[in-house]
Amino acid sequence: MEERAAAHGTTVDRSQWRLAGPFHIAETEEQARKQVEYGIEEWFDDFQHVAAFPQNSSKP
Repeated sequence: MEERAAAHGTTVDRSQWRLAGPFHIAETEEQARKQVEYGIEEWFDDFQHVAAFPQNSSKP
């Protein structure tokens, strides 16, 4: 990002950077997996087309 900013005559401030990502929170990993058992593949397929970076698999 710093290189691209410099190439365009501007700067960036790393202290202002933030990260965000998809999360599913449940009491246990088993519960979380059961809750997303149906629909995760469809969501993942859709996310593949809108994310700024490609994903390899929806399987851990």
